[in-house]
Amino acid sequence: MSEGIVELRKEFENLVNEAKALLEEVERDRYVRLNDESWYRLTSEERRTANDIRSGIRYLLARLAGPVQRSPLLDNQDFRRFVRFGRAMDAALHFRTYRRTGVSDPDEPPMASVVFSEVSEELAELLDLIPEQSPSSAPAAQAETSPRTTEDCCPASVRAAEGETPPAPVAS
Repeated sequence: MSEGIVELRKEFENLVNEAKALLEEVERDRYVRLNDESWYRLTSEERRTANDIRSGIRYLLARLAGPVQRSPLLDNQDFRRFVRFGRAMDAALHFRTYRRTGVSDPDEPPMASVVFSEVSEELAELLDLIPEQSPSSAPAAQAETSPRTTEDCCPASVRAAEGETPPAPVAS
């Protein structure tokens, strides 16, 4: 893996902070919810910024997909959640819903910032389960794969007690 999870995680946090700042700024000035009308209430500069952040998040999530799939602490269901969270973050930045359940009043869609914050926090929790070092590069994994002899693992006194003949002492 050319990039470490620590660097990818920092990039994720930076993009999330940028998105949250944009959404808070937009919501402070206007009534915006997850619906098509809200997107068109944004200025062209705000739409451009939102699209830039969306592109950055999509690119980053594509780079994170491999580490998520290889993490020994995550399974296929976690990967599906990772994909769903990524899509929901992208949709929230475009003021659209992505499989949002539990919305009690369809006439009053949720605030984009609330949905984005919830989903990005859940995705961050998944990223916390990716080890900083890949299992194949960890020292313990390397030690397990190197060839070892019985003498490396078991002292001669234990082997002798188990009935093995200890090696003859070397004459000087």
